[in-house]
Amino acid sequence: MKGLTEWFEAPEGIIACAKAVRSMPMFAASLNGRANGFIALSAHIH
Repeated sequence: MKGLTEWFEAPEGIIACAKAVRSMPMFAASLNGRANGFIALSAHIH
Protein backbone atom coordinates (compact mmCIF):
# COMPACT_ATOMS: atom_id res chain seq x y z
CA MET A 1 0.00 0.00 0.00
CA LYS A 2 2.93 2.32 0.55
CA GLY A 3 3.59 2.22 -3.20
CA LEU A 4 0.03 3.42 -3.95
CA THR A 5 0.42 6.96 -2.67
CA GLU A 6 -2.48 8.20 -4.81
CA TRP A 7 -4.87 6.24 -2.57
CA PHE A 8 -2.94 5.52 0.62
CA GLU A 9 -0.68 8.48 1.32
CA ALA A 10 -1.41 9.11 5.00
CA PRO A 11 -0.22 6.45 7.47
CA GLU A 12 -3.58 6.74 9.27
CA GLY A 13 -5.34 5.67 6.06
CA ILE A 14 -3.12 2.62 5.67
CA ILE A 15 -3.76 1.58 9.29
CA ALA A 16 -7.53 2.12 8.97
CA CYS A 17 -7.68 0.09 5.75
CA ALA A 18 -5.61 -2.74 7.21
CA LYS A 19 -7.95 -2.95 10.22
CA ALA A 20 -11.08 -2.84 8.04
CA VAL A 21 -10.14 -5.71 5.73
CA ARG A 22 -9.45 -8.12 8.60
CA SER A 23 -13.16 -8.93 8.87
CA MET A 24 -13.81 -9.16 5.10
CA PRO A 25 -13.63 -12.20 2.82
CA MET A 26 -10.37 -11.95 0.86
CA PHE A 27 -8.95 -13.60 -2.23
CA ALA A 28 -5.33 -13.50 -3.39
CA ALA A 29 -3.76 -13.73 -6.82
CA SER A 30 -0.39 -15.31 -7.41
CA LEU A 31 2.00 -15.65 -10.29
CA ASN A 32 4.85 -18.16 -10.26
CA GLY A 33 4.16 -18.92 -6.60
CA ARG A 34 4.42 -15.29 -5.54
CA ALA A 35 1.49 -13.23 -4.26
CA ASN A 36 0.92 -10.23 -6.49
CA GLY A 37 -2.50 -8.94 -5.49
CA PHE A 38 -5.57 -9.37 -3.38
CA ILE A 39 -9.16 -8.24 -3.14
CA ALA A 40 -11.24 -7.80 0.00
CA LEU A 41 -15.02 -7.81 -0.41
CA SER A 42 -17.54 -5.75 1.50
CA ALA A 43 -21.28 -5.98 0.85
CA HIS A 44 -23.10 -2.67 0.59
CA ILE A 45 -26.82 -3.23 0.94
CA HIS A 46 -29.16 -0.28 0.61
